[in-house]
Amino acid sequence: MTAYQVRVMFLDRLQDKHEDQELKIAILEFVAACVGKQPGLTEAFFNMKHITKTEKDDKSDKTTIQDNNDEGILMYMAEYLGTINADVALLHSPLLGCIMALFHALWKNNMQVLVKELRESSNFWEQLTSPLFNIIQPGLRSYAQIFNVLGIELFVSRGTIDPSLKKMLEMFFDTDKKYLDDWIKFIYSFDGRRDEDEAIDRVPVWLGLLTSWKDFTTIFCKCLPICLNIAHKAKMVKLCLTTLLQELKNLKDGRLVVILAELYVIMLANWKDDCFENRKAIAIEIGGMLSNTAIVYECLHPRAKRAILSIGTVSISSLDYEIKANSTVAQSIIRAVTDINSVELEALFDHMNDVPKSEPIVNGHNVNEDIAPIVLALAMVEQCLELYDAMFTGLDRWFQSTMFINKLLCCLQNCLQNRIHYHTSLAALRCLITYSRGPFSKDLLVSDVGQFLWLQLLPPKFDMSDLKASWKPAEWWKVYAHSMDFISMMVMKHGQFFANSAITFVGVHLEHLVEAILMPGQVVNMDSLNLCAATLNLVLQLMKYESRWRIENLNSLVTIMRSISTCLCQCVILALRARRPDVVAAPAAPSTPALDDSSAVVSLQHTPTLLNRILELLHMASLCLCAWSPPLLTLLADPVPVSGPLLVELHFGAPKISYETATAPELSFGTLLAAVCLLTKTLNHSYHAEDSSGSRSPRARRRACSCATGGGSPGGGRSGRSESLTSLSSGTSAAAGLWPLLNERLVAGALDASITLLASQALVVVRNPHVATRHKQLVRRELSSELTIYHDFVRKRVLCATHMRPHLLRHKLGAWPLAQDEDEVEKLEKARDSSSDADSKLPPPPPPKRAANDSMREYILRKHYLDKCAQTPIKEPPSPVSHSTPTSERKGSKRVSWAETAPDSDEGESPPDAAAPYTPLTDVQLNNDEDYFHFMSLVFLYICQNDL
Repeated sequence: MTAYQVRVMFLDRLQDKHEDQELKIAILEFVAACVGKQPGLTEAFFNMKHITKTEKDDKSDKTTIQDNNDEGILMYMAEYLGTINADVALLHSPLLGCIMALFHALWKNNMQVLVKELRESSNFWEQLTSPLFNIIQPGLRSYAQIFNVLGIELFVSRGTIDPSLKKMLEMFFDTDKKYLDDWIKFIYSFDGRRDEDEAIDRVPVWLGLLTSWKDFTTIFCKCLPICLNIAHKAKMVKLCLTTLLQELKNLKDGRLVVILAELYVIMLANWKDDCFENRKAIAIEIGGMLSNTAIVYECLHPRAKRAILSIGTVSISSLDYEIKANSTVAQSIIRAVTDINSVELEALFDHMNDVPKSEPIVNGHNVNEDIAPIVLALAMVEQCLELYDAMFTGLDRWFQSTMFINKLLCCLQNCLQNRIHYHTSLAALRCLITYSRGPFSKDLLVSDVGQFLWLQLLPPKFDMSDLKASWKPAEWWKVYAHSMDFISMMVMKHGQFFANSAITFVGVHLEHLVEAILMPGQVVNMDSLNLCAATLNLVLQLMKYESRWRIENLNSLVTIMRSISTCLCQCVILALRARRPDVVAAPAAPSTPALDDSSAVVSLQHTPTLLNRILELLHMASLCLCAWSPPLLTLLADPVPVSGPLLVELHFGAPKISYETATAPELSFGTLLAAVCLLTKTLNHSYHAEDSSGSRSPRARRRACSCATGGGSPGGGRSGRSESLTSLSSGTSAAAGLWPLLNERLVAGALDASITLLASQALVVVRNPHVATRHKQLVRRELSSELTIYHDFVRKRVLCATHMRPHLLRHKLGAWPLAQDEDEVEKLEKARDSSSDADSKLPPPPPPKRAANDSMREYILRKHYLDKCAQTPIKEPPSPVSHSTPTSERKGSKRVSWAETAPDSDEGESPPDAAAPYTPLTDVQLNNDEDYFHFMSLVFLYICQNDL
């Protein structure tokens, strides 16, 4: 049968006025069914022909064109557009409804090219969408089809939308017209809904219209070419939430709850800031929604559960102030949240061993499309715990009445080793972390956490042959990192009450903790670095209780510290390797096949995020070793040499950045010096960038030049050589293109910790009587030669304060008088009253004789002090004036002595009658002028120039 015969057999009957209308409807429905299913019949009905171009200049290709005769179905579709544009009331005709269904089938199957001639008309979209701009007629399925066609067209032509379609959309969403308001009211009125049972095999018209509106909203929230008015957004959101509350309260049709909840989630995800017009009223409605949901939770569809839990999580996070201000709403929300989670946890216990459906596979990886409702429920609990603080003392009884913590710990005990519940385990651990940080964390102290979790947190076996059913290393790293974050938070929050349990955890997991600490030397990706960071954070918190740890398990303490020193060395090697673009990233160590992941080989030249994380690891590892090493001030101030562990080797060579040796690198003085120099150069590079951008003032530049020249000082030659080295290293970093992207705060923190560790260990060596004199001289010589860059950085950058970085500004607190003794003040006042010469002026104290070993700074301070005493006549002996080194140019900053400050004084001098009474403590004042970098520079100069 030819295409012509097919058209004659079917389409000619549509023109026959005497043919039965039901037969015409069946023919049109058959044509619509062929679209997308029967391409041959579709070409026959639309009268498509194929011709082949065989010209010399063009390649032979096959093209499809429309025949010029009027035998196809396209003629009837053109008549439909003209008919409904002239009289929209004719849409009630079943034949016109079937032709609209044919338009809908073409767009749904991405076959709009079949009506290309109609679309090229300038008034096509005006005619097709004309029913939307006239009186709404209930009971028509064509409205839903028009919304679907508009949504598909918006999605397909996101960048090149038709001008006529854009004009129709602007008219539909125009704030001066009532089209959108009328349609919103009509859609949410559910016109045509009946209480009796409807046909199961056919979607009702009102439900199809609501579904089409949800799909259209999903697309125009992302692809609408015009800006939507905030008032219209608020109306759509408010009416949707009100209707959802009514349906949850009545629960007559579960389908409505699913669609309305998902529609609200879509609008909330795209218009979060515009969804809460009346925040107080919406907070009350959210509380009512969660309360009604808790009552009928077990009767809801899983899709409705996910949507409602998502709404609750986002709303609680956004309306925190309004919820806190209303205690009734706060009580109802926390009660509903705990009830919902109790139901979900009990359901999890009942179906713990059930095997879920197989996950879809995309690009060779399993994709979990549907997150379990318990994951969202635990996320909502997490938001509630973040919301409430110690002010809400009565809210903990809801957690206690439902035994939430016990159920959560039992859930973790059963889920941790089961990969099926991987997302549930992560959500439960995140919830525990938030709970331990909140005001109700005391419940965890009496819950015997170690009995539930310590053995279950032992890593499972990794079966690399069956990746679908067994754990992947990266997945377990996330679980293990979350567990250690929880333990660290408990130690931080409860201190010695939880320290014993944490030390037990370290003893049980010692081998795995060491492996986690050494992870940067095996696999370099974000998951492995996060695991190492969580482990170092736990060790750093436990070092506060070092004495207890030493008593209970000395072996684990020593082993952990040795692994941390290796980790620090590995971080320095990674940082050095990142500056070498010629070094290729090496694969994971062959001795750890379980850690061989697809992301194991990572090039550090293009990952500044990884380098920032490595800097954090370097910082935390240095802090841990500083806590293990004797305190720096004790080593400096104690006259008796302090014995402490020597954590670094007496080697001063640069660390190897290649993978030639299989043995773990050892931390040495050379490694620490390389880290300090590298971090100093990185900070100095930011100053060079600032100089080139011209951000400093001319006065600051002059000060920098005067400090940099140094006059005729003997160290001028060395300073110039060091500056040239610094500039060269900065150019290398800029060429690499990576180090300028690092976080300066992280670099400054890592430099702070690493240089403290270096100074502490240098003092341990220098002040140790058992170390040979030759080794001490070697340490002094290497520190003096290698730290030239650091000393120049402090002198040229920090002391001059020629920068705009708040984390490196020198805090000038001025002179701080110590508190005076009230009893002594009363005795002095009595003695002053009884004295006859109380009104006589006391001469200023004579200038003290300058000792031979006094510094020039002390001499200048005394000179300023005497000049002040000579110029300012006072009744009482003056208090010494605070003098300090120059500070940064900060607008409006004026520093005077705290002892001289008066609120009404313009010159910073107190009037004679307002002078504070003299006490012996007046002369004792604290002066905090120098920052830590300057202090450490002086410490190294002290170590190198003095025989300790």
